[in-house]
Amino acid sequence: MFGSFLVRLTIMSFESLSDNRYSGMFGDLESVMRSIINCCAVARVNFKDNAALYDLWRFLNLLHVTAYCGVTATYNRNNLCDEFCNQHGLLTDPALRERLEAIDVESPLAWSTCMVWALEVVHDRAEAGDYPPPLHKELVECITEAGSALSRIYAKEYQVLPYIVRRPYPCPAPSNHPMP
Repeated sequence: MFGSFLVRLTIMSFESLSDNRYSGMFGDLESVMRSIINCCAVARVNFKDNAALYDLWRFLNLLHVTAYCGVTATYNRNNLCDEFCNQHGLLTDPALRERLEAIDVESPLAWSTCMVWALEVVHDRAEAGDYPPPLHKELVECITEAGSALSRIYAKEYQVLPYIVRRPYPCPAPSNHPMP
């Protein structure tokens, strides 16, 4: 009887842990998407250089798609990244295509590199005087918030569940059987 209670308790806590991880990952994913949309919207009304605006949009979308490839075994360069990039024209520049091909898309290095590229665009436009320093700070915060949320998603995805690595809890042996 106590054993079945312990099994039910373990299953319930495992389910609760899984639910919390899922909800946290969903919230972080929403944060990534909202940060990218906000950054693009603010840049759209402030950048004076349309090519730089397009580069920022492209790098933020690459950040997002490469993060999916790195966080799950389901998606990779062939079945998501290349198709998404071709469908949305993200790699029309041959030099950028070469830069991205030099990166392992299925590692965290890919999305963090794309984040650096986006930050470089924002920095260059600030240096060109497209917008005042407070706006520069806002754009940088949007991009780094997306990176922070992706880092949390990666941490949750690769977090070892406690029930997998622990030994079973000891169960009291019936009085007529000695414990090992």
